[in-house]
Amino acid sequence: MAVSRQLQEVEELLDMPLYPTVEQLLRAHDSQDAYRWFVHHSKVFRDVDLITSKKLIERYRCIPKHCYQNCFHADITGEHYYYEGYVIAKESPYIAMAHSWLVKKDNYQVIDVTLPTVNHSGAAYIGVEIPRDIVNKLAFKLEVTGDFLYHVYAEQNIKAHTSIGGRQR
Repeated sequence: MAVSRQLQEVEELLDMPLYPTVEQLLRAHDSQDAYRWFVHHSKVFRDVDLITSKKLIERYRCIPKHCYQNCFHADITGEHYYYEGYVIAKESPYIAMAHSWLVKKDNYQVIDVTLPTVNHSGAAYIGVEIPRDIVNKLAFKLEVTGDFLYHVYAEQNIKAHTSIGGRQR
């Protein structure tokens, strides 16, 4: 998919009530900057591997409404990609909720170890990949298992706006 088409798809999917909003999710002071960052770093997924999702849910005893914890524990070794962003549930297609999920490295199917615990899955997943080494580093440093998107955004924003000797790098 061309980059411009993907950006358009992300923007179209985000044109609905978001809980929380992108700027709240990223704890940003500049809502336009946060929104642009999220749109440009996001990918959209629609294909869910329910068989693998349900196997991991059973194996790791995943809990409804604990997506960050579920994803962290179900893939602590980094066998899959880790994403944070929004899910648009099939059952309520008019609102996007903050969510985390895994993506298979071989075929880019979503592994959702949270929504299938209540017999649901997402119609669309819109989010940013967070590399597993960063997930692990933040989890051990902050003593939590997720909601790391803010930290990734802040880190990239700080690097982009850091100046040395009064000059922008």
